[in-house]
Amino acid sequence: MAIGISALMLLIRMAFLPISNELAYLAFYPGVAITVFLCGIGPGILVIALDALIADFIFHSPYWTFKDLSSTVRSAVPFVISSLGIVFTVAFFQKRTIRRVNLLEHEAANHKGVKDELADTRIRLAGIIDSTLDAIVSVNAAQRVIIFNPAAEQLFGYTKAEVLGSGLERLIPCLYQEKHAEHFADCHAGAASGSASRTELIGVHKNGNEFPMEASISKSAVAGEVITTIVLRDITKRREVEDALVKSRRQLEIFIREAPISIAMFDREMNYIAHSRRWPSNHASSHSDLSGRNHYEVYPDIPERWRQIHRDGLAGIPAHNDEDLWVQANGQRRWLRWSVIPWRDEHDEIAGLIISTEDITPTKQIESALRLSEDDLNRAQAVGRIGSWRLDVRRNELSWSKENYRIFGLPEGTPLNYEIFLACVHPDDRAMVDREWQAALRNAATNATPYEITHRLVVGDAVRWVKEKAELELDAEGNLVGGFGITQDITDIKQVREALLESDNRFSSFMSHSPVASWIVDADGRYQYVNPRYYTMFNVAVEDLTGKVIADVFPRDEANSVIRAIRDVIATDHPIELIESCLKSDGSPGDFLKIRFPIHLADDRLLVGGMALDITEQRLGECQIKAANEQLSTITTEQAAHLRELSGELTRAEQRERDRLYELLHDHVQPLLVAMRFELSGLSERTPPEKLWKIVGTVREQITEVIQAARNLGTQLNPPLIMERGLGPALESLRNWMQTTYDLDISLKSAPGIEPTDLSVRLLCFNAIRELLLNVVKHANSDCVDLTLTRENDDMLQVVVADHGVGFVTEEWHDGTGLSNIRRRLEMLGGCLNIESLIDVGTVATLRVPLGPIRRERRLSDLRNLGKIITLSRAPASGTPEFSENAMGDGSR
Repeated sequence: MAIGISALMLLIRMAFLPISNELAYLAFYPGVAITVFLCGIGPGILVIALDALIADFIFHSPYWTFKDLSSTVRSAVPFVISSLGIVFTVAFFQKRTIRRVNLLEHEAANHKGVKDELADTRIRLAGIIDSTLDAIVSVNAAQRVIIFNPAAEQLFGYTKAEVLGSGLERLIPCLYQEKHAEHFADCHAGAASGSASRTELIGVHKNGNEFPMEASISKSAVAGEVITTIVLRDITKRREVEDALVKSRRQLEIFIREAPISIAMFDREMNYIAHSRRWPSNHASSHSDLSGRNHYEVYPDIPERWRQIHRDGLAGIPAHNDEDLWVQANGQRRWLRWSVIPWRDEHDEIAGLIISTEDITPTKQIESALRLSEDDLNRAQAVGRIGSWRLDVRRNELSWSKENYRIFGLPEGTPLNYEIFLACVHPDDRAMVDREWQAALRNAATNATPYEITHRLVVGDAVRWVKEKAELELDAEGNLVGGFGITQDITDIKQVREALLESDNRFSSFMSHSPVASWIVDADGRYQYVNPRYYTMFNVAVEDLTGKVIADVFPRDEANSVIRAIRDVIATDHPIELIESCLKSDGSPGDFLKIRFPIHLADDRLLVGGMALDITEQRLGECQIKAANEQLSTITTEQAAHLRELSGELTRAEQRERDRLYELLHDHVQPLLVAMRFELSGLSERTPPEKLWKIVGTVREQITEVIQAARNLGTQLNPPLIMERGLGPALESLRNWMQTTYDLDISLKSAPGIEPTDLSVRLLCFNAIRELLLNVVKHANSDCVDLTLTRENDDMLQVVVADHGVGFVTEEWHDGTGLSNIRRRLEMLGGCLNIESLIDVGTVATLRVPLGPIRRERRLSDLRNLGKIITLSRAPASGTPEFSENAMGDGSR
């Protein structure tokens, strides 16, 4: 288009003006303007360049050539400059015109859009007014309602037709109409157009119910008329929520104030916002109300670590401590459980701290006392050898106390259950224990079968006796939960009871076979014990005297005499010997030697024991032996001296036996016990298992040695075989013991029929043989002995003890030695003892005792002598009355 315009302008120039005319560029100026107007600045500049070339080529001489370019350039410069001016001028006015046109078009479009938007706004406004949840009421200057939306209809109960054109009086209660009119007038007069004021009013429903409203009143000018618009909202529920919030806040304040723990709320500067009543008292504050005060000013002695905890809490790091010691400025020590928790505001930002504390000082004191009580309980269980246990039958979990672990011999902390417990029970008792426990479980609800048993445990190589007792536990619904019980180590008690039972058996056996009538009565004359000989000696019609009183058994005079004798013994606290006359078992009168003596019991009770010997025949024979009175007196004197000597020897034998027992306990048993205690004292919870088992092994060996020593001692003191099986088996056991203990080889030869019928003879023979064998060990320096038992003259037992030792001089065998005591005892039973010894050859001891029962006359004499010995041993000068041990020192009483 630009080239066409240039060609057109050239044609016009050539048509109207000659080529030689000086106005070579005149016709091109309109073309430049037209090009710029139609095509823009670029094409206009192109036309300028093209027109300058054309004008120079055609209209400057030399014509139709470019030979003189310098003159052409000089003439074209004004054209170019002026043409450029035209270009920019036209472009400027063109753009300005376009801009104005566009502005007019935009204004026209905006005007149309405003009209459309206004129409849409009116539609939307009507929709908003009709659909809004708030009631909207608009009144004109005459306070007549011109707008009453559906929400207002629902709020007040009136229809739009009923309200439009009327005043607001029907919507306001009469009591508040005057106040409302004043407030409306103030708002109408003072508020600027478009501004709104907010207030709370009381409205009235069509049915007469009043309700609170929040009103937003604004005024605006519409077509020169002031329109007042009131936006109303029923705030009944909000009031209820606010009241509930106020109530909740009051309850929260009461909760904080009356909380059973110390709790306080702080802002970020650690100023008190609220706190419980306990806070000031528990933290030793002189102020009852700390609200608004600074925490660090109230408690300046707070340590730096707590201040750091507060700073961490304000940084969002909560903290707590279940046991914290607070040493106050006055030196008082208090234990606290506390927690520090940051609280956040409505913007979820940390606004302060909530600190709760609880004074647990009493709890700590109780815990300390509880630990002390638990330690005392463990010590008490250890001292009493009583352990406790609890079994949860639902989970089969068994828990033991420390003492229970010790009793069962298991390491403390070993996991336990019922099966492990049964494995510790002795195999012979296991079924019985399980049966009793299952029976107790089946009858747990009624407790018809209580669990209380005694059984054995296998602890290593040892067997322990325990007594168990349990109470079953039920839950609230009556379901079985488990059981709680105790375990008592009664091994020592069992051994003592067995020893007591054995002693009672020996006593009963001795008293049953005693030729002396024996009895025990209390201070009221009530029989506590009577041996069988008593019934055969006296005229007693009652078959069992135990529990009967003397007055119910004997005639009154005789009973009174016996009661007086009992009271004399109690009053003097010494034995009394006298001869009394009373009826014998066959009803005939008889004389009896009776000895009554006091018996002191452990509970400070006093009983009176008595022994009686029928001396009727002796009394009758006194007349016959009066002629031999002098000889009898001499014999009696000798016997008395002999008995006194025997009594002294009994005392010395007792002391020797005590010395031997002391030597055994002190030199053998006590070092073992001390070693065991030393080994066990090194045990603790941190003892390695290897060391623990090594110590247990050592202690086990030492316990075995103690048990063996106790068994040897028991065998020495009271050989059971001699009463159970006879003299032969007892000597066989003695030979084995002597060979094991002293390495003494004993050749035992025993003929048949050599068993004495009298137990006392068997005991004397056994003790005499043992004494002779011990003399061989001590003095003969021989490692072999020949022991031969034969029958002599059908009624005598001959025992020969021969050794091949160093021998001794028999003339040096004097009274007071053990052999002399053996001889006297044998002579009292109708036997004898002969000793033959040669230096460096050996010694032969021959012992003879009767095989049959001892003659009655000798028994009577022995009983009288025994009565004299007892009388002598209970004399005031001889100390505390007690039965003396025999001359052999065998420990039997």
